[in-house]
Amino acid sequence: MKHYSQLSQEERYTIAFLLRRRNKPSQIARELGRHRSTICREIQRNKRAYDGGYRAEQAQSYYQGRRRRSRYGFHHTRT
Repeated sequence: MKHYSQLSQEERYTIAFLLRRRNKPSQIARELGRHRSTICREIQRNKRAYDGGYRAEQAQSYYQGRRRRSRYGFHHTRT
């Protein structure tokens, strides 16, 4: 059983590159050694609203923002 790990910045650039070459998420998953659903979720979560495109730089920025915000959940509010 493999241990779960976050996608790296390099993997995000590879996803963007392979999408531009019109590879399907299943092909990208095989290339990266990831599950197809991981790639599909990554693309869906980080695609641009106005054109539906996936940009690695923006995806990495979104990821870092989500990580930063997740460390301060509702049960850790300041008084």
